[in-house]
Amino acid sequence: MSDFNIISKDFEKLLKSMNYIRLFKAIGEVFKWGTMEQFRTEGKYFGGRKGTRSFGYKWFDLAPRTVKERTRKGYVPINILQQTAILRNSFTYSNVTTSGFLFGTNVPYAPFLHYGTKNIPPRPILPERFLPADFEDEIKDIIENFIRLEIPKMKIPERIITIEGGKIGIGFM
Repeated sequence: MSDFNIISKDFEKLLKSMNYIRLFKAIGEVFKWGTMEQFRTEGKYFGGRKGTRSFGYKWFDLAPRTVKERTRKGYVPINILQQTAILRNSFTYSNVTTSGFLFGTNVPYAPFLHYGTKNIPPRPILPERFLPADFEDEIKDIIENFIRLEIPKMKIPERIITIEGGKIGIGFM
């Protein structure tokens, strides 16, 4: 059996033995953080223009009559999609398994705000096609650290395992 086959079988065993639930919970926390950033920046973090790589563009402004109504009702400061904190604080991950997790909200009006309606412009809350580089980097770091913690389980001292720049290198001394 070649050295490559030994490494391949060990790596396959390692992948099967990993605690992916812990990994997906950590990634779920990153999604919660990113969603909070999306609200804090009023759409700038994931992008506020539907379907484009629009990082840095905020959500469409509120209609003047909406601002007037919120002011009259005492909802100040006036933040887009944050008349109350109910929607913002509702985003969470659930159904974490060894193959993934669900992320979203159970607030029934969220899709109308995210996709827009005839009278409300779309204000995307979650990313649809693109992720900011720092968000991707955070997920890569979590995966890299997760693998670093799991690699010692291989217990084969002559192997050299390196992780640099998001790439895993396996070799021999």
